[in-house]
Amino acid sequence: MTGSFPKRGLSLRERLYRRLHRTPLYGPFLPQKAPKNFSTLREIALPRLPDYTVANAILSGQLSVASTTAPIDDKIWFTRRPGENWFIAAHGFDWLGDLCSLDHPESIERALLLVDQWIDCHSNYSETVWRSDITGRRIINWLCWAHLLFDHGGPSFSDRFCESVSRQSAHLDRVSTFDCDGASRITALAGQVFGEIALNGDISNRLSVGLSKEFERQVLADGGHASRCPETQLRVLSDLILMRAAFVNNNVPTPEYVNNAIDRMCPIVRFFRHGDGCFGQFNGGGESNATLIEHVLDLAASNGKAPTSAPHLGFERVVAGSMTVLLDTGKPAPASIDPFGCAGTLGFEVCSGKERLIVNCGFRESLDAEWQWASRATAAHSTLTIENTNSCVLHRAGGAESETLNVECDRGEIDGDCWLSASHTGYVQEFGLTHRRRFFVAATGADFRGEDTLIGKDEHQFTLRFHLHPDITTSILQNNRTALLRAKSGTAWYFRASGGVLSVADSVYLGNQTMAKRSKQLIIEGSTSQVSTTVKWALQPK
Repeated sequence: MTGSFPKRGLSLRERLYRRLHRTPLYGPFLPQKAPKNFSTLREIALPRLPDYTVANAILSGQLSVASTTAPIDDKIWFTRRPGENWFIAAHGFDWLGDLCSLDHPESIERALLLVDQWIDCHSNYSETVWRSDITGRRIINWLCWAHLLFDHGGPSFSDRFCESVSRQSAHLDRVSTFDCDGASRITALAGQVFGEIALNGDISNRLSVGLSKEFERQVLADGGHASRCPETQLRVLSDLILMRAAFVNNNVPTPEYVNNAIDRMCPIVRFFRHGDGCFGQFNGGGESNATLIEHVLDLAASNGKAPTSAPHLGFERVVAGSMTVLLDTGKPAPASIDPFGCAGTLGFEVCSGKERLIVNCGFRESLDAEWQWASRATAAHSTLTIENTNSCVLHRAGGAESETLNVECDRGEIDGDCWLSASHTGYVQEFGLTHRRRFFVAATGADFRGEDTLIGKDEHQFTLRFHLHPDITTSILQNNRTALLRAKSGTAWYFRASGGVLSVADSVYLGNQTMAKRSKQLIIEGSTSQVSTTVKWALQPK
């Protein structure tokens, strides 16, 4: 079972600020002059990898971020044409590190020009550009590269830069605890940490208290982030590493709650990794990048091992021989924490060595609205659906309703063999049926058996889906109860099933960072009978 997540209404002060922001009166409340004391950070190791393709595109006159491109012209900082993801990435300035890391004589000059143009266009508050998480990310990126910008820019640029940082930091001081929620709120708070350290040499007691409360609220007891999304887990950990670097860089003692959160989150990052080093795809996250994940873990410098079970997060992990199995045994996160909440309870993934076999369809933020919607459905996960219905209510505007969804899970291990038993009540209210899923994984990893049972008297059509990775080919053998799975390496597996009709259908794999890929899925279909209906299946090497 996942931990509960407390809701909090806005205070009177927060409601007043929210109204004030939308009026012309807000500008005078922000600093009007460059601060007298401003300390730039020495070069720090960033928890991201430079993308020189982005940098070279900028030098060629194109801002190509979030899988979208826009020309760099005099309208660049006013346009919203390419879409929301491009807008967030452009104004968050992650590309600034790509450009400043490029060994090219024009790269710093181009960076100076783009930052200077942004200050010209957005010195005053606007609801979209100054959204707290975008502002937080922008301040972090600006201050990480300020030492280079100041070395190449004149005093006039430095004054304008420092004044802008001061104004944006003052804004974050007022809104970072309520403007956004979830991982975005932590990004806003991280930006506030950077701003206060640059302007004051340390953070205020109010910010310290706010950070401590937010970590307690969002980082669960087992170290998982409340979004239950592996990629979000990595993003929050990266922001924590940045905060720690800002403290260390300015010779300020790092608060214990920051170190503690990093130490607790690292094992869960490892927990979500398959044999190929990338993530399992759950709750609005794709597979990410193995090199990036390793880089972040190296910077974290925390050696905690991946647990076998994350009960507060709502996940189980089995490693046997070369096989890794990840099972979602939790409820979707609240909409405020995870706007891409998925109806994927009891969905699972299997990897043998570095080869992914059974997967969920995955997710990328660059997907259009219809693909995002489809990727959140129960049918996009390797689990069971009844009458093609989601196991919880999803809202197109974001979020999932899971108040009536209860999940239970038990685990047992003997001599390396593992048994998992989990059930959920997502189909009880509409269909009167409980879904129970049992796994057995032999210690050798050469015998993986599953059993899916629907408990209830009503008769309904069910579909069990096992989405296959695009590198896996499959065919149904003559007995119509066995499928042969073959990987690119030549290794082969038998998938055997009883209790329903086995077939192969088309599927899609969305978790890759570059493009959607065609794939296949194994399907077991049938109808429920009296009291309970059980489907048994097994995955074993050929």
